[in-house]
Amino acid sequence: MYCFSVLVFTMVMVYSVAPRYGRANPIFYISICSLVGSVSIMAVKGFGVAVKLTFGGKNQFTHPSTYVFGIVVVVCILVQMNYFNKALDTFSTNVFVSFHQPAFCLLIRYLLPIASSPCISLASPLLQWSPL
Repeated sequence: MYCFSVLVFTMVMVYSVAPRYGRANPIFYISICSLVGSVSIMAVKGFGVAVKLTFGGKNQFTHPSTYVFGIVVVVCILVQMNYFNKALDTFSTNVFVSFHQPAFCLLIRYLLPIASSPCISLASPLLQWSPL
């Protein structure tokens, strides 16, 4: 459910809201970068677990989920970097980074653990990690 809601929100932001209001307020680019970045963390964790299991002797490249995680990683990174660069072209680095870092950390720390999606199951060890 989380991945689908992020996909819908991102599509609405990319195609209707960001072109109209993106140059006036950095929060629109930041929301795209932060949400897509939170999904990329889950996908990287899933792909990393698959690669680790493959090196351990259990080939995970026979499962379609491994390829789905890999494709999601590539797409999320491309979208995130595209809007990150658009925001840095439009706004000062001080403005963008001071908004982006708290938004990204908020999404990672509070929204991912309450997400009820099958893509969370492989990322659950990451969600239990705390730097404090």
